[in-house]
Amino acid sequence: MTWVDPVCAMSVRSPEAPRETFNGVEYRFCSEMCRRAFAERPGRYLKNGDSPRFDNIRNGPSDGNPNDSTEG
Repeated sequence: MTWVDPVCAMSVRSPEAPRETFNGVEYRFCSEMCRRAFAERPGRYLKNGDSPRFDNIRNGPSDGNPNDSTEG
């Protein structure tokens, strides 16, 4: 499985990757540095969940490409 780091948008493939849960959603990170940045200010990266980029992280892009993300 591949996840997308919500801080830097890198693909994360390791099941041992750093993780953080926010509002019941588990996020994976490429590094401990990105995990800490997210933990300190998750709203900075999630924008209240209204950004298509972060909808892709949670739900996958609409075209089925797991590596596709859009800025928004």
